Amino acid sequence: MTRQAGTASITHLRVFLQCFDQRSRSRHDRLRPWSAFLLAVLTLWANPTTGSAEALGRSPEQPPASHVAGEVIVKVTAEAAAAIEHARQQGTLPTTDIASLDQLLTAYQVQAIDPLFGSTSSTNPNAAFPERAKRMPKDAQPTDLSSVYKLQVPPNTDITTMVEALSRDPHIVYAQPNFLASTNAVEGTR
Repeated sequence: MTRQAGTASITHLRVFLQCFDQRSRSRHDRLRPWSAFLLAVLTLWANPTTGSAEALGRSPEQPPASHVAGEVIVKVTAEAAAAIEHARQQGTLPTTDIASLDQLLTAYQVQAIDPLFGSTSSTNPNAAFPERAKRMPKDAQPTDLSSVYKLQVPPNTDITTMVEALSRDPHIVYAQPNFLASTNAVEGTR
């Protein structure tokens, strides 16, 4: 069926449903929701741009955002973490007195460096979750979260290139975009 024939069929169906609905109001009230549903399905079928990138305001080449623009997550070495905390206390960020790190922070115009998991005193998972800590094996070491930071840069920064450059620095354990995550919740489940 061609697009023009499909549009004509839908137009005829709309007219039929309107006539059917007006002639038999009292007798077929229970069919009215089904006719509305059928009309909606056929209308969506006839409009191929519904749900497409153009209809959502994006160009077809532009994928949906996978990370927050202008934000990068990094884990730094203990030496770099100490330098960043010292610079935070002195108010001299983004200068850390580590030449290679300062060069990258300046090149990518880093505007802020914030601890991702709050202050360094609250990054011990055992203290935050004492019941969970009781179930941990005796020889298990908690993950150190005190050296994970969020870097804020101008929104037009090429995050992929920045992550690659940061990953090459010996004071960076890892660098990644601040990825977006979503959940699908079903009501009534926990």
